[in-house]
Amino acid sequence: MMFTRIQCLGGFRIQMFLQTLALLCLFTTLTSVMSVTSINEPSYYTLRENCRPHGIHIAFGNTTQDIVIMWSSVANCSSSVKYGDTIQNKKYKAEPTTVFFNLTNSLARHYYYHAVLKDLKPNTTYYYSIVNSKMVTPAYFKTPPKGNEWSPSFVLFGDLGVESRIHPTLTNEALSGKYSAFFHIGDFAYNFEDDGGQNGDEFMDIIQDYAKYVPYMTAPGNHEIDNETFAQYRYRFSMPGTSWPMKMNKLWYSFDIGPVHFISYSTEVFFIKDTRYIAAQSAWLIEDLDKANKQRKDHPWIIAVGHRPMYCSNSNDDDCTLENSEVKVHLENIFYIAGVDVIFEAHEHSYERLYPVYDGKVVSENYTDAAAPIHIITGAAGNKWGSDPMDRDAVNATHEEFHQNNTVNVTNQELLYNHTVDNNSTFDENVNSTGNWTAFRQSGFSLDSYGRFTVYNCTHLFWEQVQDGKDLDSIWIVKGEHTKNNVSKELQKKIIKNVMDQLATTTPKATTPPIAVGTHVKANGSQHSVLSSPFLKGKSSQTLIISLSAVGGCILILITVCMVIRSNRNKSSPVSSWNDGGFVKRSFYRNIKNLENDIMSEELDMHDGSLPTSKLLSENMDI
Repeated sequence: MMFTRIQCLGGFRIQMFLQTLALLCLFTTLTSVMSVTSINEPSYYTLRENCRPHGIHIAFGNTTQDIVIMWSSVANCSSSVKYGDTIQNKKYKAEPTTVFFNLTNSLARHYYYHAVLKDLKPNTTYYYSIVNSKMVTPAYFKTPPKGNEWSPSFVLFGDLGVESRIHPTLTNEALSGKYSAFFHIGDFAYNFEDDGGQNGDEFMDIIQDYAKYVPYMTAPGNHEIDNETFAQYRYRFSMPGTSWPMKMNKLWYSFDIGPVHFISYSTEVFFIKDTRYIAAQSAWLIEDLDKANKQRKDHPWIIAVGHRPMYCSNSNDDDCTLENSEVKVHLENIFYIAGVDVIFEAHEHSYERLYPVYDGKVVSENYTDAAAPIHIITGAAGNKWGSDPMDRDAVNATHEEFHQNNTVNVTNQELLYNHTVDNNSTFDENVNSTGNWTAFRQSGFSLDSYGRFTVYNCTHLFWEQVQDGKDLDSIWIVKGEHTKNNVSKELQKKIIKNVMDQLATTTPKATTPPIAVGTHVKANGSQHSVLSSPFLKGKSSQTLIISLSAVGGCILILITVCMVIRSNRNKSSPVSSWNDGGFVKRSFYRNIKNLENDIMSEELDMHDGSLPTSKLLSENMDI
């Protein structure tokens, strides 16, 4: 009898242990199921962060009275842009086009938005908010006046990376209200596609502080070629004259503002395999410049912007150092014939201003009624590699020597300093060397600098290169009669014929990189779920695998427990069931109240506390 009791007691304890183990496994299983369910039903905080608009920036549409607003997000969120000419009354609404983009973008935000605000009033400040069900992101911009009897100002630079020191300065420039547009002429972020696109996201987040207030106009550079698809560039930006995402054969555009006709062209067509784009751009340039000259009384200044220079003094093997530079061979005659006034370029991580030059020869040593285009290279906005060295240049001197000496003697050159640099010294670097087109140049000392210029009227333009709030260089450009350069009709016909021959001989190639690499999605997110985002995908996959493994393991344990209990009952004497006391009837779980309904449907995004946001919320905004 004693043995039977001990046996029953032992069996009871084993049964208790096994059933407790079964309950623990059941708890683990339910927890795992809840975890899997939570992946498909993100918390309010997760949804809010995934819908946060990132990288907000604006640009001119097909006219300067149209503004394009772009942004990105982790998830596909139904959004709109509300806007108006008072901060309290945003009575207009624009619905964006949404695109899912993942080419060279595997770890970055996948959803890009593009909204167009059309037929805006000239010379008017508009306040806009990107609105979705989770938050409101406010900003503002000012449209340019109509006509040409006003003086637009611009900021211009190239080769800007996430590492640059000038981002806060550019934010202050944008908030000053002085500028009609910023021009970024190639080489963004270094590079958009790095780290699975995360570097591009970081860059767009940085420039948001100024690019959402002033139109951010662009041109592609060599760092945007991106396996010859230009995919990141074409999806992250939208420029005039083409649908979005931008087409490969439309990476050039023009627009009129005040007394200026701007042309943005691509130098990268000369450095990719598909040569069709060379002829396509050349034909467009000839047609556009012909129209520009017909309306030159209204827009007397023709200014071109492109990434790679035709000429430069850098001591490297870049295209601009070659006598038969690809860019120069294809474009110089076109710009010269059309009487283009100024060509702004970048690519070289330095600053250089040229005398008016054509065919490798200086045509004048001043900037009054120049008989050829004036080239200005400003590619020193800041990057992770530093500056590009110059050949036979004063930058070989130390910084102290550069500022302490009134003259610096360099082989075969004499440099005369006339322009203010700081409170204690002045200089301007005028290089007068036989056959040398350089009027001013700087390499190392120009790093983290940018340009700005004002077109005061139909005859006067003021340019300056700025670093730390001080001028590195400045000039006045003065023009009289606004006509094409005197070029023989024979030369004009020859140039145009060459372009037409190129068009006739270039045919489509089967290996041309795809133009469309993303997918248009509906605003309600029906095509892609939140899980499409890489920010959730990796973590969700791991959680799902672990959860399913736990569920499977617990099922096996439960089956084993049931079999052991059944076997034990068959072998031992009947005893009172331990669950008769109602232990298993206790409630282990209860429904958690859903708190999301108590949260405002629109929440002001003040997470960054940035100067632009604070300024918008604290001032009357009379700009």
